[in-house]
Amino acid sequence: MSKNFTICLEVPENKIKEFIEEAVSKQLLKNSKDIAPPAIFSVKQLAKYIGMAEVSVYKKVRETSIPFFKVGRKVLFRKNEIDSWLEGHRVFTTKEFIDDVESESSR
Repeated sequence: MSKNFTICLEVPENKIKEFIEEAVSKQLLKNSKDIAPPAIFSVKQLAKYIGMAEVSVYKKVRETSIPFFKVGRKVLFRKNEIDSWLEGHRVFTTKEFIDDVESESSR
């Protein structure tokens, strides 16, 4: 038959806070790695990442209007290239456009 023992420890409040903060930080970091997008996307992953139908992604590949590379028959996309490509398709607001025109004309 095993006996149960109770141990009481005196631990300073700041040490308990440090321990809890470290444990929570480690868990948050672990969770963020689980949800971080991959560095390389498949067609399906890219479609989900940019909110586009897979058939539309394949159309852009066929038109070579999106950066991609092929490994055998597999079409892949680098996240950093897609992010740059998306930024290049940004539509400026009217105010941004006017400010840009005004800054160009003042040169």
